[in-house]
Amino acid sequence: MKFRNNGLSIKRVKGENRFMAVKDNKLTDFERVFFNLFIKSGKKAVVSWHFDRAYLLVTRRFHRPPRQLIGEIFTRLKPVVMLRAQHQGREKRLLPHPVTPHRQVFLAANWLKKAIESRPERELYSRIFHEIEDIVQKKGRTLKLKHNFYREVLANKSFLRLLRFRKK
Repeated sequence: MKFRNNGLSIKRVKGENRFMAVKDNKLTDFERVFFNLFIKSGKKAVVSWHFDRAYLLVTRRFHRPPRQLIGEIFTRLKPVVMLRAQHQGREKRLLPHPVTPHRQVFLAANWLKKAIESRPERELYSRIFHEIEDIVQKKGRTLKLKHNFYREVLANKSFLRLLRFRKK
């Protein structure tokens, strides 16, 4: 059993019935980008405290390792296509383009950050926890942002035929 708790990774000691805390600095790409979006004026300790507290609440609520749960959430949030401006003559059209993996991670993290910042709770760890809880229940503001994004892409789907004429 291994999960992140208060900045530490908890591992079971072999052959004994106890756990040992081990410093764990390995973050996934999404966690790293998401964590860095919240750091303001170099207060990494404050942000890490809030994230660790939110991870502890997630562990208590869902009885699952929070990293596994957050990994599932971000695979659900990653976009596949996005709109990019393309000039054709005097007109500027928004055309659907595939999204690179790094951009997928950034967009998902940015949507989650916006949704967390717009929540009414006072403490950051509470906002993070409640947004994760809403996403698991498929009713979070982050999912609404993603659906709005895809609605725009579908509205501009008719311009896909123009991609073959674009300059390379």
